Amino acid sequence: MLTILYIYVHTNPTEGRIMFDVINDWIKTIQENSPLGAMHEWLQPFVIEITTFTASIPLIWQILVTAGWSAIPFIESDAGVAVAIAAGVPTIPAVIAAIIGNWVAVALVILGTDKIRNWLGVHTSKKSQEKRQGKVRRALEKYGVPGASLLGPLLIGTHLNAFFMAAAGVNRRYLLIWQTIAIVVWAIIFAVIMHTLMSSLRG
Repeated sequence: MLTILYIYVHTNPTEGRIMFDVINDWIKTIQENSPLGAMHEWLQPFVIEITTFTASIPLIWQILVTAGWSAIPFIESDAGVAVAIAAGVPTIPAVIAAIIGNWVAVALVILGTDKIRNWLGVHTSKKSQEKRQGKVRRALEKYGVPGASLLGPLLIGTHLNAFFMAAAGVNRRYLLIWQTIAIVVWAIIFAVIMHTLMSSLRG
């Protein structure tokens, strides 16, 4: 959202600046109370840069870039499609590219769970792993695989969510089906929000 306002401020300095300041304060409040706040703050300059870059390249490359960044953890299909639309990529191609990019990455995570688990055992602390596993385990117990998959992007992102559920022994084919549904649902939700917002900003 900040990326969209960043672009809008340059075309509508007065009203755009007011809207930017209000929403920026609101997002900072959320970040201060979010476990992923530091990650989001670190990603923000990167997102602005890649949005500006994407807006300057031909459509076919815009679509490929959208698929690429949507494969990145914590960007994924939801933020991926949002940034793409902010950069001027048509909504439908942006949604399809974001879904494909995110899905390929998550499918590889699920298929490579055993290797990833071995790597994490060496390179990350046990406390950090247990904290993330705890979120997924609680979501699994309360909502099952469908609910945990749909809530994953809000909790720890689709990549980690898929990994921890696969590591917990969830049937990988069943898990991939629900991860696919979650990726599609969140991409569409953000596409609708962003398309509506961009249309209103453009008048």
